[in-house]
Amino acid sequence: MFPEKEVFLMRKIFKCRDIGNNCEYQVSGNSEEEVLQRVSEHAKRAHNMKTISKELADKVRTAIYTLF
Repeated sequence: MFPEKEVFLMRKIFKCRDIGNNCEYQVSGNSEEEVLQRVSEHAKRAHNMKTISKELADKVRTAIYTLF
């Protein structure tokens, strides 16, 4: 038999206030891409943004952190 292996999920976390917004939105996902997609949907809905610029996407990307 094989010994049991522990599985650790590393969640990616983003908080809107971490990029300077007065907004309590936070989201988690299994990947940076998943978080970016959810943040994009939030920005369009809550912040009335029609498009997400490359600069904003980069800013969001740098604010995403990993929770072990």
